[in-house]
Amino acid sequence: MWCQFADIGGVAGEGIHKWRVPGTPTPVVDFTLTLCVAWFIAWICSVSLALTTSLLILLGMFLHAIFCVEIGV
Repeated sequence: MWCQFADIGGVAGEGIHKWRVPGTPTPVVDFTLTLCVAWFIAWICSVSLALTTSLLILLGMFLHAIFCVEIGV
């Protein structure tokens, strides 16, 4: 769909995306930022952190699919 913008957030496996959560293909920076944003949204909206985190991870998977970025899952 919008594959020409696949590297807009950085090239997978290079630079800041080369550090992975041990045992997973997930970049540490992506996961950390997702948790921080989830915590902020949960705090502002008074909703469950688990629900917010789950929805943001699903949103991230959807966005990766739109931009034709492999997520390794």
